[in-house]
Amino acid sequence: MRPLSRLLVFGFVLVLASPAFAQNPPKPSDQNPPDAARAGDADFVKDAGLGGMTEIELSRLALQKSSDAAVKKFAQQMATDHTKAGQALQAAASQEGLTPPAQLDPEHKQLVDRFSSLSGAAFGKEYKSQMLKDHEETVAKFEREAALGNGSPVQKFASSTLPTLKTHLEMAQELNGGAQPHAH
Repeated sequence: MRPLSRLLVFGFVLVLASPAFAQNPPKPSDQNPPDAARAGDADFVKDAGLGGMTEIELSRLALQKSSDAAVKKFAQQMATDHTKAGQALQAAASQEGLTPPAQLDPEHKQLVDRFSSLSGAAFGKEYKSQMLKDHEETVAKFEREAALGNGSPVQKFASSTLPTLKTHLEMAQELNGGAQPHAH
């Protein structure tokens, strides 16, 4: 076959193949699915970051203000575990180009400020109640993120952190006299 004939045959094959490609547009699942997952991950990173920082701040206050040994032991565990989780969240988020909050937002700062004004038994009672409430909400958020199964670093962080948070919830329930979870 001569070069010109080869070129014409090749061109003819391309013309015939073109409609087949035009009739098969990419499936919706092929069109940027990471964008939706990334938006969900961004919201989760913000919530988890704010929640973790708040836990740490409230636990530091508990270590200073409480005279209850059980509260202090729990607070120390929360400060340690949530500091580690914050570092892991930072690493997972950065793999997705996300950044957890660097400081508390006004709502969470107001909560910490309210606890700063408490002391003694009043502080202990409020702290225990807040820890139960926070861990119920946090476990639910982490379960939702873990269930996404999108394989993102943030989703994997949620899955790997969830067992620790469930243990925290059990500890908070015991600290509150065996209180059962609230209905959401």
